[in-house]
Parts: sequence; C-alpha cells; structure tokens
Amino acid sequence: MKKFKKLNANNALNRSQLKTINGGYQIPRDTYVACNCGTGPFGFVKFVTADEAGAKECLASC
Repeated sequence: MKKFKKLNANNALNRSQLKTINGGYQIPRDTYVACNCGTGPFGFVKFVTADEAGAKECLASC
C-alpha cells in the first residue's frame, strides 16, 4: 500500500512552478498536486494531476 504524503500550503504551486511539478498525493498512475491560484482570501487551491495536462488545467482555472 502506498503511503500518502500530506500536502500543506508550502507545497502549493504557483504559475512559475508549474513546469517543475513534483510531489503531492501519490495515487495509482497519477500524482496530484495543489494548484494555488491567487493569494490571500481571494486565492483558492485546486488539485490537478502532476503532468502537462494538469499544468494547463491549473492555468486555465486561474
């Protein structure tokens, strides 16, 4: 059984980090990472897959 890594705010990604995605929740065949859109009370975190498609999804949702 795979171990689950807890994600905290320090692991959330911003736009400049999308090209070097690493870490996140280990789920079979996929790695999910937090996509951090915005800052402060207007920001939100969305979980996307750690690949190019996930990066595009994150940018599209910001």
